[in-house]
Amino acid sequence: MDADREKDLQKFLKNVDEISNLIQEMNSDDPVVQQKAVLETEKRLLLMEEDQEEDECRTTLNKTMISPPQTAMKSAEEINSEAFLASVEKDAKERAKRRRENKVLADALKEKGNEAFAEGNYETAILRYSEGLEKLKDMKVLYTNRAQSRECYKKILEINPKLQTQVKGYLNQVDLQEKADLQEKEAHELLDSGKNTAVTTKNLLETLSKPDQIPLFYAGGIEILTEMINECTEQTLFRTHNGFSIISDNEVIR
Repeated sequence: MDADREKDLQKFLKNVDEISNLIQEMNSDDPVVQQKAVLETEKRLLLMEEDQEEDECRTTLNKTMISPPQTAMKSAEEINSEAFLASVEKDAKERAKRRRENKVLADALKEKGNEAFAEGNYETAILRYSEGLEKLKDMKVLYTNRAQSRECYKKILEINPKLQTQVKGYLNQVDLQEKADLQEKEAHELLDSGKNTAVTTKNLLETLSKPDQIPLFYAGGIEILTEMINECTEQTLFRTHNGFSIISDNEVIR
């Protein structure tokens, strides 16, 4: 085995060991250890991404120093910390913008639901309120209005018992949708509150969605992600942030 391949192998084995240690720490009963592991994971993914970019962009530099720096260079840790904080700030602004846009759409769907309810078209009302909740999970009035529509829809059975199969089938679908909506609402509330595992799950999915990275980059991310999505919150975030598509569409991961 030549020197370069030996070096790559040793680097790979070292990364595997470090990833395994991080996974163990994230499963620790000590919240301090968990917090440290989550932060270290995010820094590690950021470093791997930067290393990949450097490999693609590296050029041969002239050995002659034309203009030496006048100030001390920042340490790699400082740069990574600043980059991480900038990323968090950017993400918060983007989420706030999306929320404002979704609020407008949810309000419009609520009005359409109200119109359908007033006309006695309870099935359409339920549909519009559910569509509104897809835009804004924490809009309480939509849950209330949908529940009222559901009760009115159930009264159809009293008027026409022959529709029992149709009505019950539809209400079962509504129940499943309501359960999913509540799970998504809780997951996004925990994400907005900054819950470590929720934020890391989202960041991991965004990182894994980036194309043309080295196989080890994806392998490390997938292994950590697999350990992260054992709870309902993280599983819901995986589903709502296109986790299935990210995995299935990536040729390296497949």
